Amino acid sequence: MPKLTYTEAQRALGERLTADLKQRGYDATSAPLIAILPLNATAELALFDALDAHQQVIVIVTDDQPLPKLIDHLQPLDFRKGAYPFELLTREIDRLQAPDAPPPMVVLTPKQRMANRQSAIVFVLMALVMFGVGIYLVGGQIVQFPVDEYNLVETERVDQRNTIIAPTVEALLPRSTEQALNFESTLQAAPTRLREFARQTATAIAP
Repeated sequence: MPKLTYTEAQRALGERLTADLKQRGYDATSAPLIAILPLNATAELALFDALDAHQQVIVIVTDDQPLPKLIDHLQPLDFRKGAYPFELLTREIDRLQAPDAPPPMVVLTPKQRMANRQSAIVFVLMALVMFGVGIYLVGGQIVQFPVDEYNLVETERVDQRNTIIAPTVEALLPRSTEQALNFESTLQAAPTRLREFARQTATAIAP
């Protein structure tokens, strides 16, 4: 039958529910935890264990105290002032045991918070170790910039510039004072992709 958690003050209600649920033939295999509030430390630990195990939880209130923040998203059953809505409880148990029952809500319990902190610490340490290894490899020149590869790429770029671009740019360069005075107009008439090359080359060869 469903497991109940309650304090000594709710023992009479807890034992009555236990007997009535047993008489109805409820099985504990997939039954939700029934938590009768308010909770003491022992009952709270049982609640945390159920939430950590992603178990369905049914909350019963017996006084006007607000629900703990950890489970304030749940809709409690009202057993206050001697009320005993047992049929409502059994319907809720049946609903949560049905094949189409909603999944238990994930709750950030103290155990889950600790697990999250430990995971964060592990990730930070891994990042620091990787950073330190990188600094050591680069600083000790174990890993170096690929100079040969860079030089090869740069050589290909210069060859391309000299073979394809230079001849076209050459025709745009000023060779006389008059051409120098009209150079800006010449640039505006040139293809856009060649203007900067021509301007830089003209600047480089200017007397």
